[in-house]
Amino acid sequence: MGGICGKLGFDHLTFQPSFIEDFFRHFPGSGHFPIHQTSLGSAIIGAQASSGYISGISQKTHYNHTFLLGFYGTIYNPQATLPGEKPNQNIIDRLLNALEQNGMPFLNRLKGDFVLTFWDGREQSLFLAVDHTRIHPLYYQASSTGLAFSSFLPALLKQSLDTSYPINPQAVMAMVSLSVIPTPETIFQNIAKLPPAHFLAYKNGKAIVAPYWNMEFSPSHSASSRTLQHETRELFSLAISSRLQTSSQANHIGAFLSGGIDSSTIVGTMAQQLSPIPVKSFSMGFDVEGFNELTYARITAKAYQAEHFEYYVTSDDVFTALPYLIKNYDEPFGNASAIPTYFCAKLAKEHGVDVLFAGDGGDELFAGNDRYATQRIFDYYFLLPKFARKTFLEGLFCSSAKNIQFNLFQKIIKYIRRANIPYPDRLLSWGVKDYTDKHEFWNPLFIEKVGETFSILDYFRSHYEEARTTSELNRQLYIDIKTTLSDNDIPKVVSMTKAANIAVRFPFLDPSLMEFAAKIPANLKMKRLQLRSFFKDTYRDFLPPEVLKKTKHGFGLPITFWLRENKNLHDLMNDVLGSQRFQQRGLITPKGLKNVLENHKTDNTSLYGTIIWNLLILEMWLELHDQ
Repeated sequence: MGGICGKLGFDHLTFQPSFIEDFFRHFPGSGHFPIHQTSLGSAIIGAQASSGYISGISQKTHYNHTFLLGFYGTIYNPQATLPGEKPNQNIIDRLLNALEQNGMPFLNRLKGDFVLTFWDGREQSLFLAVDHTRIHPLYYQASSTGLAFSSFLPALLKQSLDTSYPINPQAVMAMVSLSVIPTPETIFQNIAKLPPAHFLAYKNGKAIVAPYWNMEFSPSHSASSRTLQHETRELFSLAISSRLQTSSQANHIGAFLSGGIDSSTIVGTMAQQLSPIPVKSFSMGFDVEGFNELTYARITAKAYQAEHFEYYVTSDDVFTALPYLIKNYDEPFGNASAIPTYFCAKLAKEHGVDVLFAGDGGDELFAGNDRYATQRIFDYYFLLPKFARKTFLEGLFCSSAKNIQFNLFQKIIKYIRRANIPYPDRLLSWGVKDYTDKHEFWNPLFIEKVGETFSILDYFRSHYEEARTTSELNRQLYIDIKTTLSDNDIPKVVSMTKAANIAVRFPFLDPSLMEFAAKIPANLKMKRLQLRSFFKDTYRDFLPPEVLKKTKHGFGLPITFWLRENKNLHDLMNDVLGSQRFQQRGLITPKGLKNVLENHKTDNTSLYGTIIWNLLILEMWLELHDQ
């Protein structure tokens, strides 16, 4: 795992020449690539590459001002934005020149997956920045005495830049409820993570965080559907080709293949561009009913003559790999599908692949998640006349709810009540978040630490309000781009591919494609309740018919079932959650934990299993890092 790290200030601490080496020593699997480092006054920075990504440090003096750049990642349009002043000039030197001339606004012109730090001698300021969707994370600690930063959060802890790192109770509550910790929060109170498409400017003991780009919805109603479809295919093809050009040899490139729309489109487009060399595709299966969809992956692989590989993940695999994978989590991360993602990447590495293409982002750009259709069903309620809704349904109908216990009747009542929850709160008015919002679940003393006024919904409300659109669908897409994608899906894939020593490319997250997707009218992206209707029409003559008709699945994991049925996982669950150390944290009440464990024994949904898994990961991560 490569990245950047460093500090500015903290003059009360003594820094030895080995400071950067010690920093990277705490990055998982960082011993295979050389470390670049330099110092300037009270600043010291380091950069290290990893498989599929470059790194380096560039320094120059211009008109008595020193400029310094530390970089890690990949740039996909260097010819367009970084013209070389000399033949074969180093790309990091060219990037330093561009930042000197244009400052942080230049980042909007870059297409890439990167983290960087830039010292501007004119302003005596240190800048940190991440790419448009933050493929690689960047954590920082800023105070009046200094700024410290790292691509891997635990590495900051090992450098003792502060006297203590108290646990962030709001982040704990969010992680148990959402499986992830939302940006800019981290598991520690005095450390934050930089949001996507943002930079941080640090000067004279003050840190300012600001965006250099944002997703803006500006529907193009004048262009025909056919014109929009043609341009979508062109941009997507270009996103694939530009990423292929920066990857290794064609026979060392592969793709995740779930058999869904996104991964199938990627494999098919790669097959066109790599021909006659076949694409290597990789899929996961599970010996649990409802979780195995290898049939569709095989259909896609056959359609595009891919060299296809499969692996069945077992519950024993999960138990064996779990401690190793937790070491690769920057912070507690509860999305259980990270495990099949790791085994898929591991399978690819075993077959000579260095770079994997992933389909993340397609759902958020082109309306592919089931919850978008669910919300539209609730929206349909308001098409009824107001008199009928208020007088009959919400008046007479709901007033009889306690007296009539018919299943269908109760479902109608739930529908009416949930439909009346205003946006954006309605988006999280179910499942784990709804269950863990109860006071009988959380310990009262822990709630006091969190703060009575704190609400997990605030993370989503802020994104809902800032979305520049009048469409409810686009607002939901915007929220998911900012949360589901950046805090969940991307970290999952990146951390697990790095754990397997593989680089990953996300063609759907090409900035030009994202900006164009925002121009497609919402009524085209999703016609009535038809998810991805525009994207499916765009590739209807390209994708196998079976794939076009299938419902969304992905690399899900039957963790709820396995926590019950696998003895090792079941014992681990009881040992960790029953430990004195976990109980002394005082997070949830004994009654709350007992109810979750008891209900999990018989409940067929993923509700209680998800809560248990999140608590298990949280406690194991905290123990690993001596918290």
